[in-house]
Amino acid sequence: MLSIFPALLSYSMLAVFVLRVVTGLFFMSLGVGFARALTRSTQVRGAARVVGYVFAACEVVVGGMFFVGYATQAAAIVGMILSFLSLELGLGRGKGMAAKQVHLLLFVLSLSLLFLGAGAFAFDLPI
Repeated sequence: MLSIFPALLSYSMLAVFVLRVVTGLFFMSLGVGFARALTRSTQVRGAARVVGYVFAACEVVVGGMFFVGYATQAAAIVGMILSFLSLELGLGRGKGMAAKQVHLLLFVLSLSLLFLGAGAFAFDLPI
């Protein structure tokens, strides 16, 4: 099939870079927001609060790994697990349809980064 702009195909590594950085920013934003919501909440106590903070910390760490491009495939697997838990168990901030769509989008982005790799400007090296 003919491409309208065949010269743009040489920038595929930059496209993966943009996907990786945006995914990392989303994960970090969700993790920080969830931790802040837990801090303000008076209803969540005990072990549930600890699990919530661990979940938020995992989101921030995975987001940071995506952002800098360190161990991208491992981060993608953990990101898929976190997104799945947010979708199915209702963990994370937000219960509406928009929150489910964001976590579904993050699941698909993590899945694509699992197969595409880190892209340009990353600490990962293709093996």
